[in-house]
Amino acid sequence: MVNPTVLVESLPTRDQETGRAKGSDFSELNRRMADAGLLRRRPLYYTARFGVVALALAAGVAAFLVLGDSWSQLFVAVGLAVVFGQLGLAAHDLAHRQVFTRRRPSETGGLLVANLLLGMSYGWWMNKHTRHHANPNHEEKDPDVSPDILVWSRRQASKATGLPRFVGKHQAALFFPLLTLEGLNLSFNSFKALRSPSMKRPVLEGTLLVAHFVLYFGGLFAVLSPGKALAFIAVHQGLFGIYLGSVFAPNHKGMPMIEEAHGSTSCAARSSPPATYAAASSSTRSWAASTTRSSTTSSPACRPRPSARRRSSPSGTAPNWVSRTTGRGCWPRTGRRCAT
Repeated sequence: MVNPTVLVESLPTRDQETGRAKGSDFSELNRRMADAGLLRRRPLYYTARFGVVALALAAGVAAFLVLGDSWSQLFVAVGLAVVFGQLGLAAHDLAHRQVFTRRRPSETGGLLVANLLLGMSYGWWMNKHTRHHANPNHEEKDPDVSPDILVWSRRQASKATGLPRFVGKHQAALFFPLLTLEGLNLSFNSFKALRSPSMKRPVLEGTLLVAHFVLYFGGLFAVLSPGKALAFIAVHQGLFGIYLGSVFAPNHKGMPMIEEAHGSTSCAARSSPPATYAAASSSTRSWAASTTRSSTTSSPACRPRPSARRRSSPSGTAPNWVSRTTGRGCWPRTGRRCAT
């Protein structure tokens, strides 16, 4: 299933809504999260977490050197795939400044973790991820949903030709196989981005990336025979991609694709909260289809339908609107449309 597309012109403007607090949607959301303590930095937690990841990485490298030219190295590849996934999460938190207050330590840590240890450009990924958060699931503005091999909406699917058209028809089944290539895809796009004008430190980032792959491939082929080295790379990179994708994909489910119309602005800040709810309620197959942002629970837009009836939610955390025709929930107090 491909997500429904929501035209931005159908979304309400701030002037059309009454009784709302001053400021943007994001400002209000940010205030609520800060009041709840969700944005409070936890230095002790990150010290312990990064320490455990560093120890796990050191243990993996030590095991690799001790085992030598052995097929047992494939077990090391599995362990290092998990470690690389944790490095990706560490780079993500550094980019969001959840670890350090100041920009310089965050950037330094991000370059070391992402470029040197992971083989992914910190500058490229941060630029892309910032634009994603600014306009989540916006077809023209979110780089994460730009059509390529994968398509993300009915409109993109209808325009796809060749390989993207074939993959688009079978994205649910191909989800996990495609994830095995995600680690290599991140590295490929990192090198490709070094020539982009938006890259602030291309020489530094390029040097760190080259150093990573010299150590990675040099170490593998120096210790292992060519066949074992290639098997190690396949297992390590494949499981790393699946792990990373399995962490990030569920939180991107249940969100509509937003299409630009007449220069209007979207309510992107309000299109993110239902994602977690949708992921928690969806079936396994629909979860696998999250690469298309499909949803089995709700695909909210920003206007309630007349066919929706009120349903109370004592906790205030579950949807309190439900469609009479589908029984699917919508997020409370945001005026969103129930899915059909």
